[in-house]
Amino acid sequence: MGILAAGLLLPAHPSFAASGCPSGLPPAKLTMSVDSGSVAIDNGRGHAELKRIKRRTGAAAPSGQWDLLGLTVAEFKFNMRVNVLLYPLPDGRYCATPQSVASSVGYPDFTIYIGRKHKLGTCQHRVIRAHEETHVALYRRNLQRYAPLLRRRLEIAVRQFQPLIAPSKNEGTERVKNRLKIKIDPLIKEMQRNADAENALIDTRESYRTIRRSCRNW
Repeated sequence: MGILAAGLLLPAHPSFAASGCPSGLPPAKLTMSVDSGSVAIDNGRGHAELKRIKRRTGAAAPSGQWDLLGLTVAEFKFNMRVNVLLYPLPDGRYCATPQSVASSVGYPDFTIYIGRKHKLGTCQHRVIRAHEETHVALYRRNLQRYAPLLRRRLEIAVRQFQPLIAPSKNEGTERVKNRLKIKIDPLIKEMQRNADAENALIDTRESYRTIRRSCRNW
């Protein structure tokens, strides 16, 4: 997950509230894009390499032997670019508040790995790919479920944001960014936990046995 921030200093002479920050500030603008990603098929790895990829990435694949056949790697990203209004105060500090928040959430890249001995056109390749594409569909369904919730959470955080005072422009920008991040982190973690749980439901011994029964000569 990445969060970017940029600061904008505006020389202004507004009326100041008791807190030291300007009163009547305009609400921040919010945008969010959702990326369902593209899918690449990698059919050139041996079973030992697939096992290493699974260990390194925590990719969707059940225990047992399925990771010798295929697995799915989903790259999750959440980015947020925050433009911050920074008002200089008479004592040298700054009042900081978000001016705009541009966010993006999604899985920009999926990679389905299918063991190289299961060549394109074979029954084994077909059933392995079908199983892995189900993982992709589950990730995308989870994304479509949570993206509106993330947007709503950000809308509330931005609307209820109380301007803060910081000793410098950089510190003000960082504090605004971190305050927003704290508001959305729990929902992002919930989203990822839910995706893991749904994927685990189709990576069972029974599903593995069903896949093995679908083709001969494994």
